[in-house]
Amino acid sequence: MQTLFILGTNDWTTVLYQLYDVVDVDKGPIRDIGNFNGFFPLSFVFVGQLFFMNFFVGVLFLNFTKSSENEKKGYSKENLTWLDICGMIIKQTCPHELMNKPDRKRHPNRFKYWVIVNSNPFEYFIISVIVLNIASMAA
Repeated sequence: MQTLFILGTNDWTTVLYQLYDVVDVDKGPIRDIGNFNGFFPLSFVFVGQLFFMNFFVGVLFLNFTKSSENEKKGYSKENLTWLDICGMIIKQTCPHELMNKPDRKRHPNRFKYWVIVNSNPFEYFIISVIVLNIASMAA
C-alpha cells in the first residue's frame, strides 16, 4: 500500500528504478536488468493520473451545473426566455466595414479611401508587402 501511495505522488521514479533492478526472491538486485516489473508502476501512474484528472473535471462540471441551476431558481419560464433573448441581442454585432462606412456626400475623399482599403487588390498588396518584408529580413 505504501508503494502505491508513493506511485501516486511525485516520487514514483525511485520505485520504478527499484522494480527494474529486482531479480527474484532472496536474490540481490542487479542494476538495470530490464525485466518487465516496470510496467505495473507505469500503468498505475498513467491510469491513476487519468482517473484523477477525470474525477477533477467531473467535480468541476457538477459544481458548475449546480451553480447554473441555482442561478435560475425563482425565475419563471417567461423570465428565462426573456433573458435568453436579451443575451442573443447583446451578442449581435454589426460588421466593422458597414459600421464605419463614411458618408459619400459629406466626406467624398474619405469614402474613396474607404473603398480602396476595403477592396481585395489592396489586401493582396498588403500581404505581398508583408511577405517581401519577411523575405528581406530573412536574407
